[in-house]
Amino acid sequence: MPGGRTNWHKHAVGQILYVLSGVGRYQLEGEPVQEIKPGDTVVIPPNSRHWHGSAPDTMMVHLAMSETDDKGQATSWFEPVSERRLRQGAPPKA
Repeated sequence: MPGGRTNWHKHAVGQILYVLSGVGRYQLEGEPVQEIKPGDTVVIPPNSRHWHGSAPDTMMVHLAMSETDDKGQATSWFEPVSERRLRQGAPPKA
């Protein structure tokens, strides 16, 4: 769905995103919104608050991989990502 996105969240052991089709966006807390396209791989460090989803006017399909840590902790979910933040201009990747 165009503009579909996760809430802010973090993973105990990090996460890897691999974009299969479409155009998406992701953001690590405190950093600018980034555009992601097919073939892009994003490595999100452990316990880093972030979000990801499709760009406002297009769909995006991605594979998201993460694991649990040795204490069984996996993903912690937080507040929704605003429409305003999603629509912030993401600089195109070179």
